[in-house]
Amino acid sequence: MEKIGRMALLHDIYGALLTPKQANALTMFYEEDLSLGEIAEIIGVSRQAVYDMLKRSEETLEKYEAKLGVLQKDLETINLLNEAMEKQDWQLVQKAKENLKQ
Repeated sequence: MEKIGRMALLHDIYGALLTPKQANALTMFYEEDLSLGEIAEIIGVSRQAVYDMLKRSEETLEKYEAKLGVLQKDLETINLLNEAMEKQDWQLVQKAKENLKQ
């Protein structure tokens, strides 16, 4: 999965656990496609500060995912459902349902 997509998904899942400033910077960078300079101007810090904030935020999101695995479980469930639909295999559908319950 490309980094931009992964970060957007991680932000959706764990974004509430970040500080408001971190969450806002990630939104501006990954979802609104603003440059470091544009973000720096908006929040009133240097480009380097924005870069450092984004890197720390990305590392924090990855740590949450490593411990909790919500995104990985969601991706596994999606893959199971896609495979079940292709094969019309109801056992796979049942397994995907069990994943969703967890």
